[in-house]
Parts: sequence; structure tokens; C-alpha cells
Amino acid sequence: MVFKIGDNDYSSKVLVDTYNVNRIDIYTEWEDANGTIHRDIYRQKIQGEFDMLISNMSEYAAFIADVQNSTTNGGFVPCKVCVNNYNQENVQADMFIDYTPIKTMNNNYTKGYLSFTVRVEER
Repeated sequence: MVFKIGDNDYSSKVLVDTYNVNRIDIYTEWEDANGTIHRDIYRQKIQGEFDMLISNMSEYAAFIADVQNSTTNGGFVPCKVCVNNYNQENVQADMFIDYTPIKTMNNNYTKGYLSFTVRVEER
């Protein structure tokens, strides 16, 4: 599984069994007079989600800073991903990135962000 933002490779932080990133067709669907459904495909885009496991707060802070610093004026982040359904790795794409961390309490009573879901969608 591949997830890179600029020169920073987060692939080792991705939980492999959760990696669900695929290329989908964007289309207009219509039905003709005979009841046959047609799809006029006008583009494809990459989208999906996966979970990341961050081991400490400094790693999480670095990830947040990387996403923020790499976000363009258009709100997207140039990154590289693996596209499962096309069996392609290191695909460069401009992605919107959303992540939803859950604060947890570690055994040593320090707050941390252990695992969280990252959603990516090509613009």
C-alpha cells in the first residue's frame, strides 16, 4: 500500500487490511425508451479510505503539518497512492484528504492519537 505526501512516505503507517482506494467511473446514467440503462462515462477519479496507525504525538503533529503545508489554494494535496482495482502503485494524484482522529488514553496516561481513518478523493 502506498501513501506519500511530497517526500514523506506514510505507507508504513497504513494498516494494510483497511486500504480501500480505487479508481471509479464518473458518469451520467440514463434510460432509453426500451428501458435499457446507459452510462456515459466522462471521467475517472481515485477515491477511498484507509486507517493509519501513528505511534506518538510527534509523528501525528508531523503528519498534520505535512498535510497542512502541502495543501494548495484549491484545497487539494498532491500525493501518491496505490490504486487497488487497477493494480497500480505510486499513482500521482491531486487529492482532498480528510482524517478523523479519536483521542485515546495510553497506559501511561498521556493523550495520543493511535489509529484514525484517512479519506482521499481525487479532485
